[in-house]
Amino acid sequence: MNTFYNRFMRTLIVTCGVCSSMSAAAQDAPPASEPAAAQQPEASPPASDAARATADIDTAADTVSDVATLTSPSEASSVDLAALGLSGETGVVDDSLQIYGFAAFSFTQVLSADRQVFNQFIAKEGTFFISDLNIYLAKNLSEKWRMMVETRVTYAPNGRVLPDGTIEPNQSYDQGLLGRLANWGGINIERAYIEYDIHPFITLQAGAFLTPYGIWNVDHGAPAVIPFVRPYVLVEQLFPERQAGFHLHGRIPLGAYVLGYDATLSNGRGYFDQFRDLDETKAIGARLQFETPWLGSMRFGASIYQGRFVDRDSDKLVPNPETMKIDNVTPDGIRYDELALAADFLWQFKGLHFQAELVGRNFAYLENARAPDGSGFRPDSYALGGYALIGYRFPVLWNVMPFVFYQRYKREEFSGTAVFSALENYQVGLNFRPIPTVVLKLQFGQSWVPGGKPPIDEDVLDTLTAQAAWVF
Repeated sequence: MNTFYNRFMRTLIVTCGVCSSMSAAAQDAPPASEPAAAQQPEASPPASDAARATADIDTAADTVSDVATLTSPSEASSVDLAALGLSGETGVVDDSLQIYGFAAFSFTQVLSADRQVFNQFIAKEGTFFISDLNIYLAKNLSEKWRMMVETRVTYAPNGRVLPDGTIEPNQSYDQGLLGRLANWGGINIERAYIEYDIHPFITLQAGAFLTPYGIWNVDHGAPAVIPFVRPYVLVEQLFPERQAGFHLHGRIPLGAYVLGYDATLSNGRGYFDQFRDLDETKAIGARLQFETPWLGSMRFGASIYQGRFVDRDSDKLVPNPETMKIDNVTPDGIRYDELALAADFLWQFKGLHFQAELVGRNFAYLENARAPDGSGFRPDSYALGGYALIGYRFPVLWNVMPFVFYQRYKREEFSGTAVFSALENYQVGLNFRPIPTVVLKLQFGQSWVPGGKPPIDEDVLDTLTAQAAWVF
C-alpha cells in the first residue's frame, strides 16, 4: 500500500509542477476573443437546453466558468438539471417530463502495418458505426425533488467469438417480419436516481449514479469529450464508472470561488453490484472540487474511493451429518479490498483549454480469496495512469480547436500470461463546433506498448478516426 501511495504522490507532484509552470507562463498571454460557440443563445429552444444537459454541455461548450455563477439552491445542487432549465428560481418549477439525449456516428481506420496483436482489440478494416446513443428522461417532481434516468441503447452483445475462431452472431427470428433473422441489442442503465435538496448547498441522491471523480467520468457524453474516446485510464475503471447507493453532494459559492463536494455510499464492486451486494461490505467515496476565476477559470479536484470487490458463486445447501440438517454455505469466491485515488485539473483561458487527470488504484486480496492464475494465484497489485490535453478554440472554421493529447497507463505485472501491462498513446486532432449542439472530430493517433512481451513488444498501432456527435 505504501509503494502505491508513494508512486501516486510522486506522479501527482510532478504533474502539479508542470501545471503551475503553464499557469505562470499564461499570465503574459495576449488576450483573445471569446469563441463564438461558447456564447449561448439568449433564448435557447428546448433542443438546445436538452443538448447542454445531455453531455454536461457546459463543459463541451467551454462554459465551465459559467457554473461558478450559479446561485439558486437547485442550480447549486445539480449542474445537469440547471443546464436543462429545470432548477428554476424558488417558487417556479417546470414539472414537465424532459426527453433529450446525444448520439455519435464514427469512423475508424487502422493505418499501421505492425498490427497483428492489436487486431484482437481493434478491427483492421475501416469501419463506420454508431458509437453512442443515449436517452435521458428528467423531471422536477416538486421544488426540491427531482429525478433523472439515462439509458444507452447499444448493439451489444454483438455476438461472440467461439474457441475455434468462428463468430456466433446475435440474431433471432423476428415474428413481425415473417420469421426473418434480425439482429438484437441491449439497453444499459447508465444512471437512474431521485434526489432531494436538504439545504441550499446539500442534496441527497439515491439510485444508480456516475461516480463523481475527475472530469470525463461524469461529463461522459461524446459531445463533451474533445478527442474521439475517453482516456484509457478511465476505460479501465480504476474507479468504478457508476455505483448504486447514496450520493450526497453540493456546491458552495465563496464570492468569486466555488467549493464543491461529494460523498458516496454504495454496494462496492462485483459483477452484480448494480443490484446486489454479495458480502454487505459497503464502499465509500469522496471528492472535493475548487473552482477559481484565476487566469480565466481554473478547477482543481481530488477524489478517493475505498471498497471491496466480490465475485462468488451462489449460496449452496449442504447436508450437515453432525446436526442432521441442511446448512446454507456461502462460498468465499474472489475478494479484494481496493483503494483508488485521483487528482484532476481544468484550465480555460480565452480560447485555451488544458486539462489533466491522474488516477491510481491499489488492491489487496483477502485470505483464501485470491484469483487463480495458471498454476498459482495472483498477488496484490496496483495500477496508475493519466493523461494531459491542450487545445485552443479559434472563432473561425466552425470554431475549430486543434488539440494534442497524451496518455500513459501502467499496471504492476500480476500475471505470467499477460501480454502487456502498459500502454502509451498520443493523438493530434481537430475538434469543430459548427453550432453549439454539433461537434465534429478528426484525429490521428499512435499507440504502443512500452516494455511489452512478444509478440506485441514491437507492435505500433496508427489509427485515423472521425466522428460526428450531436445532442438533441
